[in-house]
Amino acid sequence: IVFFSASYANGITTELLGLDLSANMWIWWVILYAAFIALNAAGAKISFTFAIVVSIISIAIILVFSAMAIFSGAFSWDKLWDIVPDAGQSTFLPHGAFPILFALPFAMWFFLGIEELPLAARGLIGDGFTAALVAVDGAVDWLCLPRFDSPTVFARLLDWQRGGQMAMRPTQRPFEALQAYDPDTAVLETLFEVPNDGTLRLVDSMPWSDDPRACIHELHRRMDCLGGEAEVEIIFDPRFDYARDTPRIEIGEHGVMAEGSGGERLALSTSQRLDWKPMPNGGLRATVQLRSGSPLWCILNWNASVIEAVEAHRPYEHLRVTRRKWREWSSRLTYDGPWRHHVMRSAITLKLLMYGPTGATVAAPTTSLPEWIGGTRNWDYRYTWVRDAALTLRAANLIGYPQEARDFYHFIRDAVDADHGLELMYTLDGGAVPDESEL
Repeated sequence: IVFFSASYANGITTELLGLDLSANMWIWWVILYAAFIALNAAGAKISFTFAIVVSIISIAIILVFSAMAIFSGAFSWDKLWDIVPDAGQSTFLPHGAFPILFALPFAMWFFLGIEELPLAARGLIGDGFTAALVAVDGAVDWLCLPRFDSPTVFARLLDWQRGGQMAMRPTQRPFEALQAYDPDTAVLETLFEVPNDGTLRLVDSMPWSDDPRACIHELHRRMDCLGGEAEVEIIFDPRFDYARDTPRIEIGEHGVMAEGSGGERLALSTSQRLDWKPMPNGGLRATVQLRSGSPLWCILNWNASVIEAVEAHRPYEHLRVTRRKWREWSSRLTYDGPWRHHVMRSAITLKLLMYGPTGATVAAPTTSLPEWIGGTRNWDYRYTWVRDAALTLRAANLIGYPQEARDFYHFIRDAVDADHGLELMYTLDGGAVPDESEL
């Protein structure tokens, strides 16, 4: 894209305006590369379909012009790195292979990376055993089941192409998406504004009652059309064991079932019968037309033996109980100073990082996110780092949550070995952290 833009710009100034800038073509390269990168960094709103079309056309043109350069004799190995054409040669025809090879990865980058989101464009939900990250584009792109430290089921957060996701979003591009939490709860709402179409609301939650014995290891998603009419796409593409196992997916009457090579099973129940189609790189995709008053429920159920009807999961009841229990828990906040709303939201986030059965607190629900791209500090934070957890629970105790502090104290008391003393970190059950492995 940049190469041909520079070629055309140079051709116009040279052949049409009579300005001989051939020797300074690098100036056009620098200007256009800077503009291209700035546009990408600014998050320019470019239709994904438009990006695909432009990328395919650009790659096709690159290949055609490469063939023209080779068969016309303009291509020369002696001038492989030349960017300036010979005297009398059209500036529209590439001379060396360097510009062609340099343009190709940028075209592919534009094609493959257009949908990637900033890391912060996600909300957090959880059930006291694990937590999920829901991206602002409607995709669950991080989820480990059934615990924080279990292998991933969805990991698009780390690998956009192979990580796996479960998405619910409008099919029309572009659309605007906004995320917010239901006040004083961990119930996440994503609002989609589709131009000249309709308004959609996605509600995400994991059933929670603050009682680990009642955990059912499910994730509930509901899509409503608030106005007008809109087409929604549903993508079900689980990848078990850190995306090393692509499961076999079977379609049933009430949804689909994914089964991994190790016997893991993940069921997706839907409130409407969908016409599932396989995607080129794995997973299934379906579309449905939503109207006001006809919501679509999608229930993810870990280790299910069969695909049950949505009604069997009692989604409305679980959503009502989850909201009530979170508000009961939030009402215990004793802090009454400035920015109380932000303190409340921080407290809920900390609660989502606590492992209910033992009282352990993970440093983060994710792993392998580098401190900087290409760096080596890709730690697994799904364990209890004693210093961080102690500070977390001290803060919880100061704002009205002494029970969480007591639970963590009991966890440390039971985990510490008198012969070895306090370790740097522990597993969720208080054991030794396993050695690192590179996937």
